Amino acid sequence: MVWRYRDANNYYLATANALDKNVALYKVENGRQLALAPGVKHDILSNGWSILKVSVRGNRFQVYLDHRRFAGLGQHVRYCR
Repeated sequence: MVWRYRDANNYYLATANALDKNVALYKVENGRQLALAPGVKHDILSNGWSILKVSVRGNRFQVYLDHRRFAGLGQHVRYCR
């Protein structure tokens, strides 16, 4: 899921990977992908649907998978400008 998209080289990205069984958070700045939170282990069904959600308020965000906030990703992280 992408948010705070400015252009193809500047945005935030949350991923849920069923093969690696993790959720991760990245910032892409000037075309370089920076890991804000490496993969948080979580069982993700490879043969079913999941809900990936990002809640944004002002300059803070939280990441959820199937309505569960992730401790490693759920902390408020300030946007870098």
